[in-house]
Amino acid sequence: MAIHSEDGKEVLLGFRSSGDLIGEMAVMSSSTRLRSATVAAVTELRGNFIGAASFVAYLERSPQVARRVSDIISDKLRAASRRRLEYNAYPAEVRLACILAEVALTYGYAEGATWRIGPEITQADLASLGSVSVRTIEKILRIMEGQGMVARHRRDLIITDLAALQARCRSLSVTRPGRDSLPC
Repeated sequence: MAIHSEDGKEVLLGFRSSGDLIGEMAVMSSSTRLRSATVAAVTELRGNFIGAASFVAYLERSPQVARRVSDIISDKLRAASRRRLEYNAYPAEVRLACILAEVALTYGYAEGATWRIGPEITQADLASLGSVSVRTIEKILRIMEGQGMVARHRRDLIITDLAALQARCRSLSVTRPGRDSLPC
């Protein structure tokens, strides 16, 4: 999911995967505002389209499903709040560690003790999610590779030490809040 700034820059908001609900906020809002984001598929997919009127009617008949949709929206808002905190409180290395751990567990492929993040998630995507430049992502990945946390193989990124990434993510040692410790 992405959104465009007023100057036309595309900013990646997140990834969606099999079974995810997309477009529910537009249906649940009573206003007629424009959509809040754009979705683009990076792999082949199959989906089901449910018209707004049918979706709302189904939710009205099914309170359990309506609560589940409410939970989904709450989870997305919580994730957005967490990401906003990361942008403002953590240096780029910590933000990237959090993003890599989340992406590996949510969208990666387990291969023994490692996690493979396939070519459909690019370094440009990671840079956009982390609100840093691709150059900064390259520098951080090189450092993480030297520390044995990640390995790069062609267009795949392999998480070799998920526990270390998660520990880095939980790190509260921020030397300059709101600033990246590496130049962008």
